[in-house]
This record gives sequence, structure tokens and C-alpha cells, in this order.
Amino acid sequence: MKQLDNLDVDSFDYRFGHDAFKQILLTAPVAITITDTMGNILMVNPCFTEITGYSEDELVGKNCSILSYKTTPENVYNNLWATISNGDHWQGQLINKKKSGDLYIADISISGFRNENGESFYYAIHKDITEKVQLQTQQKNQSAMFEAVLNSAPIAIALIDSNNKVLLSNKLYQDLTTNLGEPPIQLLRKYLKFDHGYDSIDAFMGTKQKHSQGIHINSTHSSIDRWFDAAFAKIPVTDTAAEAYFHPTDEFYTVVGITERTKEKRHLEERRVNAIKLMASDNKYVHAMQEAMMATLHQLQGPFNMIESAVNMLKKTITLAPV
Repeated sequence: MKQLDNLDVDSFDYRFGHDAFKQILLTAPVAITITDTMGNILMVNPCFTEITGYSEDELVGKNCSILSYKTTPENVYNNLWATISNGDHWQGQLINKKKSGDLYIADISISGFRNENGESFYYAIHKDITEKVQLQTQQKNQSAMFEAVLNSAPIAIALIDSNNKVLLSNKLYQDLTTNLGEPPIQLLRKYLKFDHGYDSIDAFMGTKQKHSQGIHINSTHSSIDRWFDAAFAKIPVTDTAAEAYFHPTDEFYTVVGITERTKEKRHLEERRVNAIKLMASDNKYVHAMQEAMMATLHQLQGPFNMIESAVNMLKKTITLAPV
């Protein structure tokens, strides 16, 4: 005798009666059908008629193929019938058509059973998962678009949790990781620790929602100094763990944007050096002009002295001449 939670079927029937099974079937929140071995519908529950739009009278006696639609591949049906014909359980998705002509994606679970007379039947549980699949597809599309936008950004971007674990990153971040020889987040943490005394990015952020910091590092692949600007922004997220279902808690993720400023820094440094050189060059030119002028003045001083002496002598001569 088949057991059900240590209670045999006869005992269950004696205690609850056949009406209990019928009541469970009719009030089940999922669509249920019972068919013969040829797929002819013998019974449907109200949830099934609600999903398909057909009444019970329109379905009973009809083959379950009344719901089939041509976009379901033939090999799916072949696999279905081969599985249940062998006495195995089958579960999969079919494209079905409602009475209105609207299509829906049905997640179907089919198993066989026998009655007291040994006759074979199938019972199937149907779920309309159209909205679920559409939502998953939309999320997949949004994820693809988000990834495309993220990878087209002109800066390296990473999303980290409170433990500084990188949850996602764009291509520039990954390229920068390869170029630097280690993850940029790790280099940021080292910089904040050694230069500012912060043990983590979260500690560096404190209560601020946004923060920024200029970073100067040396690459492990090169001795060349490199400069970066890092921008930080906190994002509140809700804990998705099962134990947090009744007591949801919020934590913060941090978006980190990294822009390399090495070329700009070197360009500015070159301009500063050139300006100093130009100033030094200008000073040398002015100094040279001064020396040239002094030399010219010195050379002119002799004739000026001679002229002055001649004038003085002429004055004396005029003074001594008889009237």
C-alpha cells in the first residue's frame, strides 16, 4: 500500500473522503488538467480555465493539442511524449494559445498515475510564466545595455562592497588592472593607508556620499610615476539574504571612477620646465644686454672725457685773452 506521511491511502480516504481530493484540485492556485494516455482532456480546474480563457465544457473531451501553437519546436513535443510514455516525469516550456488567440509561455509538469482499475492517466500542472520570462528578458536586455554603456565610459569604473570586493567593473578597469600589474582598488587602498592612514575605502568615505582624491603611484611594471583622479559615490542596497526577508537591512556599495592624469601631469610639468628655461634664457639675454651697454658706455667715456677737457681748456683760453 502506498504511504503518504506514514498514512496509507485507504486510511486517508477513510478519514477525509474523495471529496477532499476534489476540493484540493478545484481550489489549487495552479492550473491542473487530467488527460488519458492519448492526451484527451478529462478534467480541468478553474485556474486552468482562467489562464486559457476556455470554459470547462469547451475543454473536456478535446485533445490538449487545442492549446498548441506552431512556434513550439516539434522535438519538444517528441521528447515530452517519449518521456511520459516511459513512465517518467516531464517538465518544460511550451508556447500555448488562449481562446482569444493570445500566446503565452506555459511551464508544464506532467506525470502519470493509475486508478484502482489499473487505468493509466496523466496529470499536468500548468503555469503561465509569460510575464516572468518577459521580465527576465527585459532584465537581460537592460544588463546588456548597461554593460555596453559601462564599457563605453571614458574612465575605469568598479563597484565594490563594504569589504572592498569588486562586484563588477568595466573594460577600462580590467585593462588598467593588466597595465598596472594589480587591481586599481588594491592600489587605492594602499595609497589611502600609507598616505592618509585609512584602513579601507569605506573608512575614507566616512559619512560622505561622494568624495574624490588625487592619487600618485608607482606601477609595479615600471618605475615611471603615474597620477590618477579617483571619484567615489555611495549607493544604498538592500540585503537579499533569506534571513533578512522579515528584517531587511541596508548596506552601501561604492562606485569608484578612476581617471588617469599622467599625460596631463607630464604636460604641465613640461610647460613649467619650459617656462623656467624661458625665464632663465630671458634673464641671460637681459644680462648680456646690460653688459653690452656698460661696455659701450665705458668705450664712450674716453671721448667724453677728452671733449670735457677741451671745453675746459677753451674756457681758460677765453678768460686769459687780452680785451
